[in-house]
Amino acid sequence: MDLLPSVIGFTEFRDLSFQEHVRLRSCVLGAMSDNLHLSRPLPVILPNRATLIGRFHHRAMELASKAPSIHDLDAQLDQEIEVLQREVDSWPHLRRCGSVSGWDGVNQAIAVAERATRRRASEGATVRPELTLRSRDGLLVGRLDLFTVSGTRGILTEYKTSSLRDERGAIRQEYVDQILFYSVLVFDNHAIEVLIARLESPRDGIWEQEVQRAVATDFKARIVNLLQEANRRISTTQSMDGLAQPSLEACTRCDKTAICSAFQRHQFEIGLTGNEYVLDGIVDELVTAESARTVELGLSSVGSGPRRTLRLPAQMAVDMKLGGRYVFTGLAGGSSSLRWTDESRIFVRD
Repeated sequence: MDLLPSVIGFTEFRDLSFQEHVRLRSCVLGAMSDNLHLSRPLPVILPNRATLIGRFHHRAMELASKAPSIHDLDAQLDQEIEVLQREVDSWPHLRRCGSVSGWDGVNQAIAVAERATRRRASEGATVRPELTLRSRDGLLVGRLDLFTVSGTRGILTEYKTSSLRDERGAIRQEYVDQILFYSVLVFDNHAIEVLIARLESPRDGIWEQEVQRAVATDFKARIVNLLQEANRRISTTQSMDGLAQPSLEACTRCDKTAICSAFQRHQFEIGLTGNEYVLDGIVDELVTAESARTVELGLSSVGSGPRRTLRLPAQMAVDMKLGGRYVFTGLAGGSSSLRWTDESRIFVRD
């Protein structure tokens, strides 16, 4: 059982990535990373298929920015697929996902990387895959999938493995915001007059729009206002609870739920659908089932919640002690009962 970190303190944001910007709109605490000071690192969120494909995609584009030829790129990607397969095989909750070489998202990422390599070979330095940029004032930072410059005209391309459109058929607002965020970085770093921002997906083809410098400037002003408001809250808040705003959007796959008491108080009210419930309790009863394969725990609530029982595999409870305080993550169920899953883990308070 690993230790959960203690919170030492928190400081204001100095810069912001796009993903931090997305989280900041719904929860200040959820967006914090380097400015949340802990006694040890937070527990790593268990990967799912989508996050692994996204990571592979960015690694493929990074290799595409340097590979001298398609042959070299394919050899490197074969090695990356082997690494990814070993990771998938190591996680119990992913073992039914099969061979990663057959995943559509992986093969789409390979095809995109190969196209970027061919373009770089034919157009030279004007094509920049996986380009990391920072705004002129240092507040915003991001990594672009692909950026092409031709004179005073630039083309920004972001590749997506999922659909570009929401359930209403409109382009997903998060994707539009992403290209606007990156447009700020492009205009701050390149002397271009016209920027074509493009989203490309195997499902939906290409969607693009021209972004004017004034539009990017206005979008940045809104981000700066959001950042300033967040920093004001941070500077006037005495506890971590004051920075948390529990909601389905904010708390889904958030890496801080195990240490966030605000989430734990409200988790049954926000509509969670996955194995994302957390239980923080003190063991007051420990009963081994007749089969000796499972153990049932009685857990007294640390806060004002009810006493709960939780059944888990016996091997997971070997080191548990009566009176010990433990935090269980990755649980399924709801307010009436919680159950152990293959994504569940146990932590001890630092």
